[in-house]
Amino acid sequence: MTTASTTVRDKRLQNPRKIFSPSVASQPMASNYLIYMPDTVSYLIVGRSSVKNIQGKNATLILNKKTFVGEITFAGNYQV
Repeated sequence: MTTASTTVRDKRLQNPRKIFSPSVASQPMASNYLIYMPDTVSYLIVGRSSVKNIQGKNATLILNKKTFVGEITFAGNYQV
C-alpha cells in the first residue's frame, strides 16, 4: 500500500528588477560627517562607520560605548 504525501509550499517572494539608467544620478554616501553635539557643545568629525542612524539632519552615533545625538553640519568625502 503506497501513501502519497503532499506538502504545500509557499512561493518565494519575488522582488521587482531594478533597472539601471545612467540618466538617474545616484549619489554615493558621504564618508565623513561634521556633527555639532549640543550635549558637549562641540563639533566632531566622524567617519560613516561611527554614525549608526541618520534622520534628516540629526545623527545618532556611538563613541566609547556612549550614545550621542547631534546635528549634521556638513557631509562629504575626505581625501588626503
